[in-house]
Amino acid sequence: NGNKEFVLEPENHTETNFIFTHGTNCNVLKSAYDDTEIVNDLIVLGENIRYHTIESFSGNGSLTTFTLEQGSVSTKVTVGGTEKTPEEDYEVDSVGKTITFTTAPSGTILVDYEFEKPLYIRGTKQSSIDTHGVHAKKLIMPWIKTRNDGVRFVQQYLSRYKDIRLNIKVSVPTLFNSIAENDIVHLTNTIKNIDSDFVVKG
Repeated sequence: NGNKEFVLEPENHTETNFIFTHGTNCNVLKSAYDDTEIVNDLIVLGENIRYHTIESFSGNGSLTTFTLEQGSVSTKVTVGGTEKTPEEDYEVDSVGKTITFTTAPSGTILVDYEFEKPLYIRGTKQSSIDTHGVHAKKLIMPWIKTRNDGVRFVQQYLSRYKDIRLNIKVSVPTLFNSIAENDIVHLTNTIKNIDSDFVVKG
């Protein structure tokens, strides 16, 4: 997964005929909904991609600072067709997305520049949102280099973590040697309205 962990799931579960009933052959000590891993609205930021654009401004001879739409990483500036020298004629603030001229320019200003943005992929599981509300998460994964890889990752992640899990702890008076992890048993507790199959996890 995105945390570079391998998640190993059993290929299948073993059906059993074990029925554990609260107050008869077991005690249900606690039950809780675990929503620590539920995610139904996921944003993934992948590899930084470089883009190119040209913005045009009109200089009036008094204004020295102009706001760019993006944070520039490399810039070529011309005023009235004459190329200007960076750090001498102007300075660019990539964080503030501004360009400031030493002397207020007059005429048409062309700012030819490159900027970087991460590959952006977002996915949602509407059925889970309808049931549990929005559980959003953002992951930064620079190793995702294409949109298809990002979409595939988002779909797999949302499919795995879209539901709240019901965990139940059961105490039994005797040892059941034939029950193993990933076996399916049936639990009944009329007080807690439990009457369903569960997978043994420990």
